[in-house]
Amino acid sequence: MAYDYKKDVKQACSLLSELEGALVISILVNVVDPEFNIVYLDTEKGVFALHGEVGGEYLGVRRLYELPEMTEQEGYIICKYPPFSIFKDAKFLKLGR
Repeated sequence: MAYDYKKDVKQACSLLSELEGALVISILVNVVDPEFNIVYLDTEKGVFALHGEVGGEYLGVRRLYELPEMTEQEGYIICKYPPFSIFKDAKFLKLGR
């Protein structure tokens, strides 16, 4: 399968400028055992999902309508990850690709 990396990366990075200066309210992670699959950021500028695109070859950024609910199902978890709590109430100062 062929990918248009230039187009795909541009689209994935288009939301980075919106995240600049955003205050982080909360962070959740989607765990598909045994690894993190998606990081969800609730910010003062909206909710965003960060995840690997095209097999993890580049970072995708997506805007969501709302933060997903925490859940714990077999092999699929959305939860807080305590080490990420150091980023709560922090701002994204500079983002780039």
